[in-house]
Amino acid sequence: MIIASAYDGVVAGVIIGVVAVGVVGYFLLRALRIVQQGYVGVVKRFGEFRSIRQPGMSILLPFADRMEKVDMREFPMTGDQQSVITKDNVALRVSATIFCQVIDVKSALFEINDFQLAVDQLSRTALRAVFGEMTLDQSLSERNTINTRMQEHMADATMKWGVRLNRIEILDITPPTNVLQAMSEQKEAEQHKRAAILTSEGQQQAAINSAQGRKQAAVLEAEAPSRRSSSRPRPSASRSSSRPPVRRRPASCAVKASSWH
Repeated sequence: MIIASAYDGVVAGVIIGVVAVGVVGYFLLRALRIVQQGYVGVVKRFGEFRSIRQPGMSILLPFADRMEKVDMREFPMTGDQQSVITKDNVALRVSATIFCQVIDVKSALFEINDFQLAVDQLSRTALRAVFGEMTLDQSLSERNTINTRMQEHMADATMKWGVRLNRIEILDITPPTNVLQAMSEQKEAEQHKRAAILTSEGQQQAAINSAQGRKQAAVLEAEAPSRRSSSRPRPSASRSSSRPPVRRRPASCAVKASSWH
């Protein structure tokens, strides 16, 4: 009997020890939390905001504290294509990517129910508003302007939610099929027009070159006789000085001859 009672006491002690270890382990699991790099932990005690824990190991009050982790890294949000109408009443299909980052954890959790869904819905309205102020040509050629205007439309609302918009990129703008066909025909017409202009300019330049060539030939032909006459040899002074001098008759002989007659 003594041995049986001792054995029962040992078994009870082992069971109590195991239970105690399990309870302690359970409390430790409830109390210890590890926050990864790039995240922060928001601690709520009985549902009320308590503190913000940085990456590392944190100790909580079991059954009273609850931690929610929030990603503080920049993340992209790509929505599906949206239908927008430009200022000149052209329907377009547009898709964009928004790069966001949480900068105020408390506002992101308690100022809005789901900040990611809110940013997505706000981007849709901003797309329609920005494209409604621009023509088709502007929409297709001024993407940087669209990005800047969208960021200006969304910045105030997202800052209230503790979210910062780092940048917005328009991925694709798809006009209707008839608009694409008209743009293709316009491009082809412009190419034909440019080719015709280049051909006419080439013919004009060729005519000008031909006229200038004929003009230069006529000038050279007119200058040819004067060049030939100037190239003939002239009598030199030595040859004229070698002729014998003309002898003049004396005046007395002339008087005699006149008196004789």
